[in-house]
Amino acid sequence: HDQIEAMTMADKIVVMKDGLVEQIGTPLDLYDYPANLFVAGFIGSPSMNFVKGRLAGAGQSATLEGITLPVPQTIQTTGSADVIYGVRPEHIK
Repeated sequence: HDQIEAMTMADKIVVMKDGLVEQIGTPLDLYDYPANLFVAGFIGSPSMNFVKGRLAGAGQSATLEGITLPVPQTIQTTGSADVIYGVRPEHIK
């Protein structure tokens, strides 16, 4: 299917992988709030970049390749854990 055509014409999109529904939503919701790594990497052209990191500071920040970034309050947790940040190319300056 033509992703660009679907993203510009559809009111809702269903993203499937191996016959299972990964996410249903508006094109903007899929782009801005992907449900998982598959949807994040699948939606958009060029695709999202992923950077592995580790939670630090009681789960309020993450260290990625030596850079410390804040963690949104909605996903903060206690302790340390591995994380993956998704960054869209147009957000890099």
